Amino acid sequence: MKRCLVLVACLIVAGTCPSICVGGGLIGAVADYLPGTAQLYSQSTLRPTFWVGYSQRAKGFRVSTSHVSIAESITLSQQFVADVKGTWVGGVIPVASGRNFDVRVEGGYLISSTTGLTEEDDTTLGFGGQTWTKAVVDSYFLDAQGAYRLSEAWGLVGGFRWDVVSLKVSNPELQFYQGIPGWESDISVNSYEPYVGLEVVQGSRTAGKLRMQVVGFPALFGNVRFGDSFPNTFLPSGVARYDSTAKSFKNGYFGEVLADYSLGVFGSGSIGLFGRMAFFHGNSTGNTERSAQDIVAPPYVGSASADIAYDRSIFILGGSFSMAFDMPF
Repeated sequence: MKRCLVLVACLIVAGTCPSICVGGGLIGAVADYLPGTAQLYSQSTLRPTFWVGYSQRAKGFRVSTSHVSIAESITLSQQFVADVKGTWVGGVIPVASGRNFDVRVEGGYLISSTTGLTEEDDTTLGFGGQTWTKAVVDSYFLDAQGAYRLSEAWGLVGGFRWDVVSLKVSNPELQFYQGIPGWESDISVNSYEPYVGLEVVQGSRTAGKLRMQVVGFPALFGNVRFGDSFPNTFLPSGVARYDSTAKSFKNGYFGEVLADYSLGVFGSGSIGLFGRMAFFHGNSTGNTERSAQDIVAPPYVGSASADIAYDRSIFILGGSFSMAFDMPF
């Protein structure tokens, strides 16, 4: 919830700050050199869009590790798979706009209803797989995008997105971990995605507007961290902790398809429906660091080298509402 409040604050700041600096600040200076943007709209009127949608994707989150050398004679391969689902809430705030150019920021936060995670292990110790029946998911993104209209219908878009997803699971149900009450595992992924693409717009706000957008990039930047912790009364701290971190993805890709339809209502307002599908893939080879706190027995000692793959897909269906607001400055 704290992250959700921070996200909302960032959107508000992004939307209100240009009202102070347009024409005399950075945005105004850039506009002087962009054709079709000499007359930026006055930020005394702000038209944010608020949206809410539901997302459910079978096996929509997967982190896989392979060829892990925990000790000289021990190897381990793991797959963490979750059906991440829940309600997304978010908003879009226009930062600047001209005849042929728009800049906007967007943020979204997942109110998760994910219930568990499946872990599939393959190790020389014969631990086998595992099901975690309790899961806490934290997922959000912040996006900045610019669009340049080539014609009345077609436009080029580009931007940058920061996307975070983390899962903390507990209550192991089967096999090796069942006899250790209090065992918890957690996985977090930070990804940073520049992207480019095309946008098509048809219609108008009052008569009905259809917008379709396809963006992507043939690389994914970011990192993955996963770890385990469990009570251990034989240790001074009473808790043992084991972490693995991939510093960065070596390669991957990001892609997203967005379609929305909106219709003007209540004079200056509009309502709409939208669908959005995004795909993420990243992998990292041999640059994993492992650390241990109060771990005194194999297989939780020593260093490791792992190939880590991250795959995620998101499909959201929802509705939106926008309304023009007069700013006090």
